[in-house]
Amino acid sequence: MRLLRRLPLYALLTLFVGTTSSSLFGQGPPPTARGAFDAPVDAVWSATIEALKGEGYKIREEHRSKGIISARRTRMVGRMNEEEATKELRQIYQPEPRVGIDVRGMSEYYVALTTRIHASEGKTDLDVAAAKITAVFRRRGGAGAPVPVPLTSNGFLEKELIQRVRDRLAHGTSAPTPIAP
Repeated sequence: MRLLRRLPLYALLTLFVGTTSSSLFGQGPPPTARGAFDAPVDAVWSATIEALKGEGYKIREEHRSKGIISARRTRMVGRMNEEEATKELRQIYQPEPRVGIDVRGMSEYYVALTTRIHASEGKTDLDVAAAKITAVFRRRGGAGAPVPVPLTSNGFLEKELIQRVRDRLAHGTSAPTPIAP
C-alpha cells in the first residue's frame, strides 16, 4: 500500500532526473526558429503580437526599441484534461530517453516564448528563442509546495509561431499594435 502512495513521487523524480540530465551532458543549443519577412518591422511586430494572443499567450514584456516580446500561456490539466494535455505535450516537448509523459499529478504547465524582431538586409527577421516549458506538479489536496519540472522544447512551438506570423502577414493584419510607453 505504501508503494502505491509513493508511485507518483517516483514517477515525478524519474521525470525530473530525465529532463535535467540532458542539460548536464550538453546535447547542444536549444532549438530556435527564424523567419525573414519582406515586411516592415512594425507589421511583423503587430503580426507577432496578434499570433501570440491568438494562441492564448499573454504578453508579459514588450520592448519595441530592443525588438523583444515575451509571452506566456498556462494550460490547466486537471483530471478532465489529462488526455488533451498528454496530446499537446507529446507534440511540443522532446521526451528524454525512457521517460514518458505522465500528467497524473500535474496541475498545469506553462510555455514561455521570447521573440526578437529586427531589420536585416532589407528584410525583417523574427527570431524565436527556445520555448521554456514547465510542468507543475502538486500533491492532491494542495499539501506541500508545487514542484516545477522543466521540459525540453522540440522546436514545434517556435516554428508554429513563425508560420502564424507568416500567415497573418500574407492575409493582412489589423491595425498596428500601439507602442508601449
